[in-house]
Amino acid sequence: MTVDSILVPRSRTGGTGTGNLFAAIVLSCLLAAAFLAALIYRAGAWDIVAMTRLLDPLIAGGIVQYHDQDPGFIKGIPELYLYVYAQDAIDWRLVFFSALVFLGYAGIKAVQFGRIARAYSVGGPSGAHTRSFLYGYGLDQVLPYKLGAVATATSLARQGASAERAASAVFVSDAFTVFEIAVFGTIGLFLMGWSAWLGQIVWAFLIFGLLYVLVRGTGTQTTITLGQRPLRTGMKVLRAFANERPGELVALCVLSMLAFAVLDLGVYTLMAAFDSVTVLIKVEAPILLMALVSGYIARLIPVTPGGIGQFEMGFATALFVGAQDVSVSLTVIAILVSALRVLTGLLLTGVTGLLGVHTNVREVVSVFSEAQQLERA
Repeated sequence: MTVDSILVPRSRTGGTGTGNLFAAIVLSCLLAAAFLAALIYRAGAWDIVAMTRLLDPLIAGGIVQYHDQDPGFIKGIPELYLYVYAQDAIDWRLVFFSALVFLGYAGIKAVQFGRIARAYSVGGPSGAHTRSFLYGYGLDQVLPYKLGAVATATSLARQGASAERAASAVFVSDAFTVFEIAVFGTIGLFLMGWSAWLGQIVWAFLIFGLLYVLVRGTGTQTTITLGQRPLRTGMKVLRAFANERPGELVALCVLSMLAFAVLDLGVYTLMAAFDSVTVLIKVEAPILLMALVSGYIARLIPVTPGGIGQFEMGFATALFVGAQDVSVSLTVIAILVSALRVLTGLLLTGVTGLLGVHTNVREVVSVFSEAQQLERA
């Protein structure tokens, strides 16, 4: 199957397969809900709701009853300390700064993608490359199966770029995300040592492996590549890129490491915004780094919308999960990171969509559905 068949599909079956994709998306949402429900149940739903401060508006809104004279569908809270947690202040300045840092991460990745696109002679101005990337990046935070990557390539193709070159640029961009994970995972190894490192990262690889088996069993291609492209083909593309442009490859590696370092800063800042003398969710920097690495490994195959549920499970289980414990602190941080990642991603998609990307979600879904039909034909 060629890359062109992803972006300019030629149906051999007489159908688009949209109905099948809709069913797959419904199942992916259910899987995300199952991941989150299992994690929240194990960590403690009341603690999570209190530590994220969601309990306060739930009490004020008459959803949870605080005492006998209060209205509420849920009768009371089990422990007083939960109410104390919910009343603690959030440093909204740090939340805002963290959001800017998350946007900065996307911006660095957009700059990197622009350089990749130029290296692959993808047509169009650099502004079009940036808008297409950010539009797809935002969609990837809320849609499964790397539909955002398909959106980026489709957007470039609709603006006159070669479909093959656009798809290659998107793949190489995804490959650099894997490079970031590998580099910072190695840094975590040196910081923590083999025993602690394996205890953290093994759960993420188990989630990745299980989802890989699930994907292969269903025939839905959701690898880290652009929708349908086999990994071995993509590796050939990356090797050719390294051989032809070694200097540019070094620059792109530096951008990748800078981007992930910025992302780690954003996660640390968001944690600090919710940490206080009462609500203790702060964890050591090496553990937080490996939690972030583990979360990204767990969502490399985004079977759920935006990898939601996968990311949180990989992030929160980055500490060794014994018979009795799942880290409540890491669960809370994971949920906060996902929420901010989704919100900033939607903002980027909305803004770039208004500026013009020459495609939309309906077209992206149609392109992906027809490509799936061709893959099965």
